Amino acid sequence: SATNRGHAHAGDETGELFASMELIWHLCEIVFLEVLPAGCVMQPLLEWVRWHSGHVDRRVQQLMGQVDPGAHADFWSTMNLLVLHGRVDVARVLLSRLPGRRTQSFSAYSSLDELLRKMPVPQALFGQSLGEFQHRWNRWQQECRNRCAEGEFSGVSQLQHIVQMLYGDSSALQSCLPICENWYELMVGTLLYTNPTIKAVDLQYRLPSFLDGSFASGASATILDTILKSVFEYDITLVIRQCSEEFSPLNYWFAAHLTDLMHHCGKLELRSVDYGLDQREFLLLEFASSLMSHNSFWQTGVSYLDHCPTMGRAYLEQLVERVPLDSEVKAMKVLSVCTKRDMTEAAHGICHVMAMKALRNDRLGSALNWCLRSKDSTFAAYLADRLLSRYSADGVFEHLDLIDNLGPAMLLNNRLTFLAQYQQFHRLYNNQDFQEAGQLIFSLLDSRLAPKELWPTILMDCLPLLELDEVIFTSDQTYELMYCLEDVEGSSVKSPASSTSSSSANGALATTNGHSSDTAVMDAELYRHRQMPIEQLLDKLALLRLALARNLARAIITTNHS
Repeated sequence: SATNRGHAHAGDETGELFASMELIWHLCEIVFLEVLPAGCVMQPLLEWVRWHSGHVDRRVQQLMGQVDPGAHADFWSTMNLLVLHGRVDVARVLLSRLPGRRTQSFSAYSSLDELLRKMPVPQALFGQSLGEFQHRWNRWQQECRNRCAEGEFSGVSQLQHIVQMLYGDSSALQSCLPICENWYELMVGTLLYTNPTIKAVDLQYRLPSFLDGSFASGASATILDTILKSVFEYDITLVIRQCSEEFSPLNYWFAAHLTDLMHHCGKLELRSVDYGLDQREFLLLEFASSLMSHNSFWQTGVSYLDHCPTMGRAYLEQLVERVPLDSEVKAMKVLSVCTKRDMTEAAHGICHVMAMKALRNDRLGSALNWCLRSKDSTFAAYLADRLLSRYSADGVFEHLDLIDNLGPAMLLNNRLTFLAQYQQFHRLYNNQDFQEAGQLIFSLLDSRLAPKELWPTILMDCLPLLELDEVIFTSDQTYELMYCLEDVEGSSVKSPASSTSSSSANGALATTNGHSSDTAVMDAELYRHRQMPIEQLLDKLALLRLALARNLARAIITTNHS
């Protein structure tokens, strides 16, 4: 289909793009970084051409499958390419499969095979001096020239052409241009037979002649040709700039890594390009920014920003706020990034966003958990009020595991402290540890830690303790409880008994904020008691007063006996 063809075309373009980047990167390593014996660059260049000229290997495989390779139309052109690439061993294998070796031309084939076998290879420089290799090379080329002059190959023109290439005949080498896929393939092959000990810094002086010959027919140079030319000219700054422009669809991926490599190898003089940034950091920032916008690679972008000493942290503080917090797991990862780098403000912002998201979904426990991470006391007080208002409405504590494990976080504000202590009271009461439960609930009232709007509920929680056989509250404590009851009675009697509707209570809850002490919990508590008739409410308060009076008498008697 048209869609599949479009995808295939896009895939081909991407493959060509990566092949070009690999070609440039490999050449940059050879020219700028590789430590070579006596500085001679020929052997790495031959390997570079071989790895990036797959058409020769395909030709060789095709010829090896033939019964008579010499009868194939591409045989001699393939032989010329193998010799041009310095792959004389493969050339000798192909040559050995020619039927002509068993005819009257046997001596010519044998002579060429011997010359190819005796050819000094640049790799030999690793074990000998430059002068010694050059002497062997000159003597070998002179032998090739002499044999050709004596007419040993005159009977087979193809063999004669190969020998001419071996001793560096410019016409024979230049005639290989039509069978080469690119100009640098011919350039490296020509340098092999004319200047095998050339150094990387001298390549720029031999470059113009090959470019002029390759593009003399009017063909225009591609951007890849231009970048390779800059590499051969030993201008790494220009190479990086051209790569930034050519490979910009990949968001500076190639240019940033190449620049970083050259910087760490000491081959790049950093220059200021924008806002005081050097070339390396500018490219890393651009690449990291593109990664930070990706849903899967943003953590990788953080690593790149860590290696930008000037503006990396500033960029990270801005970009991390734009990472979409799709889930709590991802939010925890973003929070970890901020925490490890002491980005307190950004960490608080993330926690606040997640807390508000949980609150909108009516997940108060999760909201409180995120709030505690940000240490936002105002918002924590608001959430504590919400939890207490729910308790006042239905008499059941939610998110007990979170409240039980608040630890030092309960000291963030008084509401959280009360919430944790009040939950502790219920646990002690359920475990029938009535003495400790009584002292704890009294301390909540006596210290005024308990919100005044919850006093009715707390006092009613004291009622079962007042009815126990054991005296829980002392006389002084009982007096204090009576005082609290008087205060509650005064507030309840002043309030209308049944005129408050459900909508008014909900409205009070809706206007709750973290700065008011008489907020949602108070409204919910009053509403809870006002739903019963005033007589029933007064009966409950009277029952509590009676229990306090009886406990006072018991406490006084117990004290006198003691």
